[in-house]
Amino acid sequence: MAEAHSDPETATRYRPRLARTWCAGICLTLGAIALAWAPLTATLSLGTLPGVRGLALLVVAGGLLVLGALVTASAALGRPRLSVSATGVRLDSLLRSEWAAWHSLGAFQVTSTHARLGRRALLAARGRIVGPNVSRSLRGKRQFMIPDRFEMPVGTLVMEVNARHPNVQNHGAAWHLGGVPYAEDNRVGIKAFTTPWLTFALLGGLVAMFVLEQSLAIGPQGPWLRPSLATVQALGALSGEAVLTHGEWYRLFMAPLLHANVWHLIGNGTALFMAGYVLENLAGRAWLAALFVIGGLGGSVMSLAANPATQLSVGASGAIMALFAAGLISSFRMSPGPSRWLVQANFVGTVITSIMPLAATAGADKVDYAAHIGGALVGAVCGLVMLCSWPAATRLPRFQSAARGIAVAGMLLAVTGSVAVAARYPVYVAQAPWIPPDRMPKTFADMERHGAELARRYPQDPRSHLFYGIALASAHDYASAEQEFETSLQETEHGGASFGRRFDNTLWGMLAVVAAGQGQRARAREVAQSACQASGTDQPPAELVRALRHAGLCG
Repeated sequence: MAEAHSDPETATRYRPRLARTWCAGICLTLGAIALAWAPLTATLSLGTLPGVRGLALLVVAGGLLVLGALVTASAALGRPRLSVSATGVRLDSLLRSEWAAWHSLGAFQVTSTHARLGRRALLAARGRIVGPNVSRSLRGKRQFMIPDRFEMPVGTLVMEVNARHPNVQNHGAAWHLGGVPYAEDNRVGIKAFTTPWLTFALLGGLVAMFVLEQSLAIGPQGPWLRPSLATVQALGALSGEAVLTHGEWYRLFMAPLLHANVWHLIGNGTALFMAGYVLENLAGRAWLAALFVIGGLGGSVMSLAANPATQLSVGASGAIMALFAAGLISSFRMSPGPSRWLVQANFVGTVITSIMPLAATAGADKVDYAAHIGGALVGAVCGLVMLCSWPAATRLPRFQSAARGIAVAGMLLAVTGSVAVAARYPVYVAQAPWIPPDRMPKTFADMERHGAELARRYPQDPRSHLFYGIALASAHDYASAEQEFETSLQETEHGGASFGRRFDNTLWGMLAVVAAGQGQRARAREVAQSACQASGTDQPPAELVRALRHAGLCG
């Protein structure tokens, strides 16, 4: 059976009213953000899944966000789009396309229905289907409906459409098409795409970095080839303290290339293959590489903004989430049909599962939700830019040269970061004899009990001297305790390592305690201010804060 075709030279296209569509998309998106803000903030701060109420809000917000994305994509693509030619009528919406040949349509008429809410009259143009030469979606239906969503009033639109209808013009009941299929080419992606070699290259790079984590390990490994904290810190794990305080910017680009264990690598590698295989074909290799770079950077920046300064974070989750978000939005450039729906279902399913515990941070078995969300946000913005600027006559999105430039810049920054890691690596090797995580004291009582032994076994770890000093201070040996605290300060400054502001404030608070114990109250009050004014994750242990306040050193 022949299909109607559209002649670009003779077809008349009608523009939709987009102002309301843009407003609806923006309002739905803002509503989703407002609903998800509280549970997401709690999730980012605690690193655990929210409760039942929070999950319900996130589900509703996710539905609004998807609906807002669909409405916004419809506005960006200028849908619905009505094309009227000498052979028939075609109506392209966001999710499907409908067409009908003139000889299968009767004359169009304006009809009115009433919406249930408010009983508002809804106008539309309807033409009766009288023949078989219509799109698959219209087969079995009785009419072709054109909604009142165009700049031209629906009454005027009906008159213009009927003016081109050959049957209405008494040109005969039959309109022979000669078996010519619909000619518009909506295909996208790389021609003759066979092998996603860039996706394989990115996977190979992540595997190579994980091999380096094993070969350059500092200290004992954990289960499933889990590198030590010293290892990932030496190789570029993300830390707010290191980036913002010590200016180690290279961690923004190196952390997405590292992984916490073999399962972390397998999970991210599988997701990268799923996203990369589709996106490399759909948008081209330049955009795939650029999105990986932008997503990795966006995830790192969001992680810095939301996580505690002392938390270490690694993994390519931000970059991968950017690929999924950009791929989901740009997939609306594909022609409506099973192929596009399959691609979108794959993207949506993987994005939802990626929000769940797919990746872990290096410091604890917690998901770095901030990196996931940061990567998804920048990926969504890039996907919208691609979709809005994608010409109808080209297979790949615009700005290929800019995408190549971003990809090359990302590669150069990663190489520069590798040089910085190599230069700093000996410093971390010299700090290798640190206290293992399983031997770290949890309370002041543990510090008093094991401080002397830890200082003897791990003299190069500044924390051991802090613990030993606490033990000496509890025995009222203030002079020796002060000496241990001074040694801890010297080791910290000499080694260049940072244990976070909580450690620093604890050290200053203990120095204030021993100064007060030696009768130096003015000096003690001055030294204690940093510990007294700290809040949140920077605050020293509650026992120390209570001791400072009880001694009158705060305020």
